[in-house]
Amino acid sequence: MVIGTGHGLSVDLSVDLWIVLLAGFLLASLVAVLLGRSRLRTLELRNSAHALELLGHFGGQLASATSLSEVGDVVHAFGPRALGARSAELATVETGARVTSNVLTPARITATSRLAQPLAAVWQSQEDTYTTGPRSAWRRPSVNQRRTGATAAGDTAAGDTTAGDTAAGDTTATAILILRRSTGDPIGVIGWEWQRRQRFGSRERAMLRAVTDLAQQAVARAREQETRRFTAAALSSLAQRLSAARSFDEIAAGVVTLAPAASGAHYVAIGYFDEADTSIRLIHSAMVPDSDASTSEMFIDVPLAAREQFISLLREGRQVEFRSSSDIDRYPDLRRLVGFAVDRLSMFPLIDSSGVLSGVLVFVYVKAPPHGVWNEPGRMITIAGLTAQTVERAQLYQRQNDLVIELQRRTLPDLPTIPGLSVAARYLPSSSALGLGGDWYDVQTVADGRTALVIGDVVGHGIEAIADMTEIRTTVSTLMRTNPDLSNSVAQSSSLLSPADVESVLFATAVLLLIDADRHGMVYVRAGHPPPLLLRPDGEVVLLDLAGTTPIGIEGPAATEARVDLPSGSILVAYTDGLLERRGESIDVGIGRLTAALRSCSSGGIDDADAIVDLLVERCLAGWTTEDDAAVVVVVVE
Repeated sequence: MVIGTGHGLSVDLSVDLWIVLLAGFLLASLVAVLLGRSRLRTLELRNSAHALELLGHFGGQLASATSLSEVGDVVHAFGPRALGARSAELATVETGARVTSNVLTPARITATSRLAQPLAAVWQSQEDTYTTGPRSAWRRPSVNQRRTGATAAGDTAAGDTTAGDTAAGDTTATAILILRRSTGDPIGVIGWEWQRRQRFGSRERAMLRAVTDLAQQAVARAREQETRRFTAAALSSLAQRLSAARSFDEIAAGVVTLAPAASGAHYVAIGYFDEADTSIRLIHSAMVPDSDASTSEMFIDVPLAAREQFISLLREGRQVEFRSSSDIDRYPDLRRLVGFAVDRLSMFPLIDSSGVLSGVLVFVYVKAPPHGVWNEPGRMITIAGLTAQTVERAQLYQRQNDLVIELQRRTLPDLPTIPGLSVAARYLPSSSALGLGGDWYDVQTVADGRTALVIGDVVGHGIEAIADMTEIRTTVSTLMRTNPDLSNSVAQSSSLLSPADVESVLFATAVLLLIDADRHGMVYVRAGHPPPLLLRPDGEVVLLDLAGTTPIGIEGPAATEARVDLPSGSILVAYTDGLLERRGESIDVGIGRLTAALRSCSSGGIDDADAIVDLLVERCLAGWTTEDDAAVVVVVVE
């Protein structure tokens, strides 16, 4: 019994011990599993926090980028760390005020970039691509790969390459995604490359999409800032150009050249009403493609009768907009005028300060995207306002310039016909706001049969300068006609013109010349005036800088006449300083320019006085805005 009992007790105790041990093992295993899961969860949380930290750092760097180049640099430098990749590259569509076709240009891509070819391929396909395996597998991904990211057949075997192959970089993974605007239009591509194979599951793709969203926001923001900077610079250039414009042609040239970049339009045209108010002369930057009009024409005359419905709105100061091709198609005449490629138009009235419609500004868009400048009409309004002010100023200047020409026509005498001499003269008013100057010339025959020539310049501008010029010219011409002794002419003129009031003194520079055509000679005196030029028959140009004295109106010693021979074929040029002077240049540079132009007449065989004076004016003043009026007289000795 005891033994049995003892034996039975021993057996019972052994079973209980095994149960206790098994329970302890199971408990320890459970604890180990829970600890493992906890550590894994902690690791996952830590990795997620680190990934979010890297993503936040990447986003912060992108937020500070202000240009596409800077965005590309951020993607290249910080993009790989955000996703644990080996490299990252960004390429965008060409930017600018004018929307171009899909031209892929690198924002941050080098010629040796491994992603250059895949980026270009994805841009052509316009589909996101996820690939893994050797390069031979992802250079031309299948349609299924591009859409789903599934591994192509054979990639598993290729992925199980030796360590040496992997170290050489033969096995890799790529992810390339399209960057789009909020409207869905593509603006670029971004790509990552990994040295090891990747599993592009939902979580990985979500992370890629998040990083891509950050990049496309930065690209869109940088593109907008660059466009704003570009258009702001173009608008500034247009404003400067218009501020210097003095004629309708100059205004039109500035608008059609610079307004497209400043507004974002493909073409900008400006129209002026004719005097009868029956048509608009529409001057355009270039002919619109598919237009019925000839591309060689600079303008189109548009009758107002067929456009009265538009003109009435413009006269009220309202702009007229055609936001789509269907809007333009409603008016067949307008469609024929602009061509079939144009799908947007905006017409702005040019209203002067009195409320009168003086012209129209037309912004033309060819195949314009829906996200164009139409969301920012302020630029077009600004351009229209600047143009309207300039047109009104040009109208005022034109009226003043016509007054100047008429005054000068009435005050400057007609040139006489002189045997043995061919004479031509030009007067050019200044391009300043008033343009009224005191330059003059006078050619007459004196008592002894010689020809008296005077050219001078009264100090000052305006109506008073015209009056002073008339008085001085009459005094000098009368003295030369009655007493052709140039040595006393200047002093006598100053004495006769001397006023009782010191503040009313008349002051002018002049050159006085007496030409004897029969004896082929000449005498002259310079009263503070630039020296005339003489082109001899042998091609030599002589500067007639002798016989100087004080200007008319200033007391000084009597002058000594200088004598010059004038053989047949000689060309004499007398002028005022407005023909020579340019801001920032010395007068010697202007004399050199005039000398070269005169010498070219000899080499070119030009001997007609009118042709010579026109050539000199063109060479000396062409393309230059003069701030002083100018007079020039050419005498050819026959």
